[in-house]
Amino acid sequence: MRKNTLTLTCAATVLAGTSFLEWPLAEAQSIKEIPREDILVIAGPSSGQTTFPSPAVANPYLVGADIRTGIKAMFEPLFYYNAFEDREIPWLAKGFQFSDDFKTVTLILRDGVNWSDGEPFNADDVVFTADLLINNAAGNAELFSATDFAAATENVKKMDDLTVQFNLKNPMPRYARRFLMNYFGNGLFWLPEHIWSMTDNPAEFTNYNPEAGWPVTTGPWTLVVSSPTQIFMDRRDDWWAAETGFHALPEMERIVGVPFVNTDRGAQLIATNTADITMDFPTAALIQNIIRQNPKVTTFSGDANPYGSLDWWESSLYFNMQSDNLPEKAVRRAMDLAIDREKLIAVAYTGASEASRTPFPAYAPLMPYIELSEAAAERHGAAKFDPEGSVALMEAAGYQKDAEGFWARDGQRISYEVQVIPPKRAVGPVVIQLLRNSGFDVSFASSPETPKMLFTGQYDIGIFGHNGSIDSPLETLRLYHCDNAFPLDSGIVSRAIARWCNEEYSALVDEFATFADGDPAALDVFAEAMDLWYADAIEAPLSQWYHRIPMNQTYWTNYPSAENPYIQPAFWYITGQAGYLFLNLERAGN
Repeated sequence: MRKNTLTLTCAATVLAGTSFLEWPLAEAQSIKEIPREDILVIAGPSSGQTTFPSPAVANPYLVGADIRTGIKAMFEPLFYYNAFEDREIPWLAKGFQFSDDFKTVTLILRDGVNWSDGEPFNADDVVFTADLLINNAAGNAELFSATDFAAATENVKKMDDLTVQFNLKNPMPRYARRFLMNYFGNGLFWLPEHIWSMTDNPAEFTNYNPEAGWPVTTGPWTLVVSSPTQIFMDRRDDWWAAETGFHALPEMERIVGVPFVNTDRGAQLIATNTADITMDFPTAALIQNIIRQNPKVTTFSGDANPYGSLDWWESSLYFNMQSDNLPEKAVRRAMDLAIDREKLIAVAYTGASEASRTPFPAYAPLMPYIELSEAAAERHGAAKFDPEGSVALMEAAGYQKDAEGFWARDGQRISYEVQVIPPKRAVGPVVIQLLRNSGFDVSFASSPETPKMLFTGQYDIGIFGHNGSIDSPLETLRLYHCDNAFPLDSGIVSRAIARWCNEEYSALVDEFATFADGDPAALDVFAEAMDLWYADAIEAPLSQWYHRIPMNQTYWTNYPSAENPYIQPAFWYITGQAGYLFLNLERAGN
């Protein structure tokens, strides 16, 4: 019996519902035929479209290029980091050492690492990448992470082929976690000097040329095709880690990426064994339906609540602190008190989540800070359901309900549109209804343009997550630093969407950044900062966020789980931590 195969010419047959791919026969003939059981199929982000937004691009530093589906995982980091177990995983580097004043980091690279074209990976590549980012920040600043890296780094020097010294502008105990380790949105991509030094403008360099072997990376994959509808990455058996005995080759011979498009298409792909893993689904009910259709499908928590894994993207109702139409503080506080978070979770998530009174995800390293934050919330009467308190605040501010039951002052009703980022659409309508029930004339708005509106500050109220903390509260604290309060006319795109500035708060955050993890003195500084945060009613925290990712075990097993939480299963994080996920998957039946 002939094995089921997946090639470009038969993709429309094997990938049910993906018949929009048609490749010329000449190109198809150059793609070798591989049995389906040796292929991992991932359905990745495509901005709701049937095609990928950035075909034929493999430059990991292009801000506008979305190459999260597989391609970023080709770029190996110095270290991976497992947030579930608070564990650093040395990779291209063996270790690092801070100076006593936390202003110097000495990095030790691993011997025997080679680029995919056979050139050695060494300190020259690390220094080149660092200089490229620092120089770009001083110029047009259009490369991913360039500005942040340059703001923290004075210079980077080669000590010998395997030793690099990072000299910092200020003491920064968390420098290694922020720039040298890849997890969630943290970490950098290290580039081959002998390739990238030949390009005049790295912000225009696509880094994609299969005939030339580009992208050149240290990872175990060759990018064969990057098209609007599919990505093909084939295993290369001369990977440095396999040759040195550091790590076995990945078991799959090919990774194929296809557009997720939306939950309907994602459900079809995963339920029919067409895809092995897809983007996440917003509610537990959707995942339950998929598992009922196909018992081979599982999640991080198996077939039980919350049907997924805790993520850093805690949900909040944000207020744009620089909007001309910003609700006054009394209204912001009253809206916060009008939200019944337990009802929100019951309706939006069928109970499969937890309420949050803070902007932090409930990871173990953050629990001491969450407890301090909740105490501050209690002192300020914030982030809890108190309908009587909400009414009292509005009436004290001079508002009365009009004939239709909505709050108005001096005969003028206050009305707001709430922009809800698409992944948060499960909570958006519920929050809107809860606010309307309490007399706030708000309406729901959500479209593919919503993220851009939030990131550029073109909104008044919005529902979004937090690209912030995981193992320390610092990254979330920085979202509200004055450095991130970009004026609305600046055109700067920022995920720090509150755009709030309080100089006293910012000074406390700067002081907090000088403390090493676990320093008791940091707790007092943190508590002071959060007092200011709650006092100004920056946002209304809503609930924890879970990645409800379906994982099909027909062809592949050993996905991350609550029993074996070796990495986050979300393969689309922007810093490519999925490279570690792909290495740990096993053929079904092994």
